[in-house]
Amino acid sequence: MTLAPIVEEFIFRGVILNRLKVKYNVVAAIFVSASIFGILHFDLNLQGRFFFGVLSAILFIETKNIINCILLHILHNASIFVFPIISKYTDISISDSNEVVLGTLVMVILGCYFLSTILNIRYIKHNLPR
Repeated sequence: MTLAPIVEEFIFRGVILNRLKVKYNVVAAIFVSASIFGILHFDLNLQGRFFFGVLSAILFIETKNIINCILLHILHNASIFVFPIISKYTDISISDSNEVVLGTLVMVILGCYFLSTILNIRYIKHNLPR
Protein backbone atom coordinates (compact mmCIF):
# COMPACT_ATOMS: atom_id res chain seq x y z
CA MET A 1 0.00 0.00 0.00
CA THR A 2 2.88 2.40 0.58
CA LEU A 3 5.33 1.39 -2.11
CA ALA A 4 2.89 1.52 -5.04
CA PRO A 5 1.99 5.22 -4.59
CA ILE A 6 5.67 6.15 -4.34
CA VAL A 7 6.65 4.24 -7.48
CA GLU A 8 3.58 5.34 -9.43
CA GLU A 9 4.04 9.01 -8.58
CA PHE A 10 7.69 8.98 -9.56
CA ILE A 11 6.82 7.29 -12.86
CA PHE A 12 3.64 9.14 -13.83
CA ARG A 13 4.31 12.60 -12.41
CA GLY A 14 8.08 12.63 -12.06
CA VAL A 15 8.96 11.13 -15.44
CA ILE A 16 5.99 10.99 -17.82
CA LEU A 17 4.34 14.31 -16.91
CA ASN A 18 7.67 16.18 -16.85
CA ARG A 19 8.69 14.84 -20.27
CA LEU A 20 5.29 15.60 -21.77
CA LYS A 21 5.44 19.17 -20.38
CA VAL A 22 8.67 19.74 -22.32
CA LYS A 23 7.28 18.35 -25.57
CA TYR A 24 3.67 19.64 -25.37
CA ASN A 25 1.78 22.29 -23.44
CA VAL A 26 0.88 21.76 -19.77
CA VAL A 27 -2.80 20.98 -20.36
CA ALA A 28 -2.01 18.29 -22.94
CA ALA A 29 0.66 16.86 -20.64
CA ILE A 30 -1.83 16.62 -17.78
CA PHE A 31 -4.48 14.85 -19.85
CA VAL A 32 -2.10 12.47 -21.61
CA SER A 33 -0.32 11.46 -18.38
CA ALA A 34 -3.68 11.02 -16.60
CA SER A 35 -4.94 8.88 -19.49
CA ILE A 36 -1.86 6.67 -19.34
CA PHE A 37 -2.25 6.45 -15.55
CA GLY A 38 -5.89 5.33 -15.92
CA ILE A 39 -5.26 2.82 -18.71
CA LEU A 40 -2.25 1.18 -17.05
CA HIS A 41 -4.25 0.35 -13.91
CA PHE A 42 -6.10 -2.27 -15.98
CA ASP A 43 -9.47 -2.03 -14.26
CA LEU A 44 -12.98 -0.85 -15.05
CA ASN A 45 -12.62 2.35 -13.02
CA LEU A 46 -10.94 4.19 -15.90
CA GLN A 47 -12.81 7.46 -15.24
CA GLY A 48 -11.90 7.46 -11.56
CA ARG A 49 -8.25 6.68 -12.30
CA PHE A 50 -8.18 9.39 -14.98
CA PHE A 51 -9.72 11.96 -12.62
CA PHE A 52 -7.23 11.07 -9.89
CA GLY A 53 -4.39 11.34 -12.44
CA VAL A 54 -5.56 14.83 -13.41
CA LEU A 55 -5.74 15.94 -9.76
CA SER A 56 -2.29 14.54 -9.00
CA ALA A 57 -0.81 16.16 -12.09
CA ILE A 58 -2.28 19.56 -11.17
CA LEU A 59 -1.00 19.16 -7.62
CA PHE A 60 2.47 18.34 -8.91
CA ILE A 61 2.54 21.24 -11.35
CA GLU A 62 1.25 23.74 -8.80
CA THR A 63 3.44 22.70 -5.87
CA LYS A 64 6.48 21.40 -7.81
CA ASN A 65 6.82 18.75 -5.11
CA ILE A 66 6.31 15.03 -5.71
CA ILE A 67 5.98 14.35 -1.98
CA ASN A 68 2.58 16.06 -2.02
CA CYS A 69 1.43 13.71 -4.77
CA ILE A 70 2.73 10.68 -2.91
CA LEU A 71 0.87 11.73 0.26
CA LEU A 72 -2.34 12.34 -1.72
CA HIS A 73 -1.98 8.92 -3.36
CA ILE A 74 -1.36 7.18 -0.02
CA LEU A 75 -4.39 8.86 1.57
CA HIS A 76 -6.52 7.99 -1.44
CA ASN A 77 -5.47 4.34 -1.33
CA ALA A 78 -6.00 4.26 2.44
CA SER A 79 -9.57 5.50 2.03
CA ILE A 80 -10.22 2.63 -0.38
CA PHE A 81 -8.90 0.04 2.09
CA VAL A 82 -10.90 1.23 5.08
CA PHE A 83 -13.77 -1.20 4.47
CA PRO A 84 -11.66 -4.39 4.27
CA ILE A 85 -9.90 -3.41 7.50
CA ILE A 86 -13.21 -2.73 9.25
CA SER A 87 -14.70 -5.99 8.07
CA LYS A 88 -11.60 -7.98 9.05
CA TYR A 89 -11.70 -6.87 12.68
CA THR A 90 -15.47 -6.79 13.15
CA ASP A 91 -18.41 -9.03 12.35
CA ILE A 92 -19.62 -6.57 9.74
CA SER A 93 -19.47 -7.42 6.06
CA ILE A 94 -20.87 -5.95 2.86
CA SER A 95 -23.17 -8.96 2.50
CA ASP A 96 -25.04 -8.17 5.73
CA SER A 97 -28.73 -7.62 5.17
CA ASN A 98 -28.83 -5.12 8.02
CA GLU A 99 -29.28 -1.73 6.34
CA VAL A 100 -28.20 0.20 9.45
CA VAL A 101 -24.83 -1.59 9.55
CA LEU A 102 -24.30 -1.15 5.84
CA GLY A 103 -25.27 2.53 6.05
CA THR A 104 -22.83 3.05 8.91
CA LEU A 105 -20.02 1.45 6.94
CA VAL A 106 -20.75 3.61 3.92
CA MET A 107 -20.69 6.71 6.14
CA VAL A 108 -17.34 5.69 7.68
CA ILE A 109 -15.80 5.10 4.26
CA LEU A 110 -17.17 8.36 2.84
CA GLY A 111 -16.05 10.20 5.97
CA CYS A 112 -12.48 8.94 5.54
CA TYR A 113 -12.50 9.86 1.87
CA PHE A 114 -13.86 13.37 2.50
CA LEU A 115 -11.53 13.95 5.43
CA SER A 116 -8.51 13.02 3.32
CA THR A 117 -9.78 15.26 0.50
CA ILE A 118 -10.37 18.22 2.83
CA LEU A 119 -6.97 17.83 4.48
CA ASN A 120 -5.28 17.66 1.07
CA ILE A 121 -7.09 20.74 -0.22
CA ARG A 122 -6.21 22.64 2.95
CA TYR A 123 -2.57 21.56 2.64
CA ILE A 124 -2.43 22.55 -1.02
CA LYS A 125 -4.08 25.91 -0.36
CA HIS A 126 -1.63 26.82 2.42
CA ASN A 127 1.50 25.50 0.71
CA LEU A 128 1.16 26.76 -2.84
CA PRO A 129 4.01 29.03 -3.86
CA ARG A 130 2.93 32.67 -3.62
